[in-house]
Amino acid sequence: MRKYFSITIITFFLLASITDVAGQAPPKPRDTTILGPQTFAMIMGISSYKYVRPLTYADKDAEMFRDYLKSPAAGKLGDDNIFI
Repeated sequence: MRKYFSITIITFFLLASITDVAGQAPPKPRDTTILGPQTFAMIMGISSYKYVRPLTYADKDAEMFRDYLKSPAAGKLGDDNIFI
């Protein structure tokens, strides 16, 4: 199980380094000085699928969801905890 998890993580970072992520820095590691739970979000706006016509606003939907997570209604997530 651990082997498959590490392969998945490595694959994700390889793909993320190949694709354009709008100049966003890689996510920062968990802050170990904070005790208790921390919330992180990874948001992807995918507009092209194999058997579905291309979607027009997937990137805008992802940006709007990021803005919602930063709002007080969603818990005020910081920029360091959101990777889009």
